[in-house]
Amino acid sequence: LEEALAVSDLFGFDPDSILKTSARARIGIKEVLDVICDKVPPPDSLADDDGTILRAKVIDSWFEPRRGVVCLVRVLSGAMEEGDRISIIDGGQARKDSYSVQEIGLVLPHRMRTT
Repeated sequence: LEEALAVSDLFGFDPDSILKTSARARIGIKEVLDVICDKVPPPDSLADDDGTILRAKVIDSWFEPRRGVVCLVRVLSGAMEEGDRISIIDGGQARKDSYSVQEIGLVLPHRMRTT
């Protein structure tokens, strides 16, 4: 209770709206995720997005000796499937090279293949 009052004074929150959580003790995790889903709005769609063209941002990339280049991308619109060929657009101009999508998955504390 003292922590909630200190945080509410410091940041101007309602003390009753502060969730009591502890990742280590696994307390309040579901409640935090529920509040995030309820209060954080989804990103706005692109003005000219009809969902047919893949648009993604490369967030990070690295080289793995057995796999080659691995790219972490955020899909903004459209869809990507294993076997698709994609190309990079730099400054509005598409590069001549295209790349094969070998695997699609999620980044969690461990890798999880989704297809």
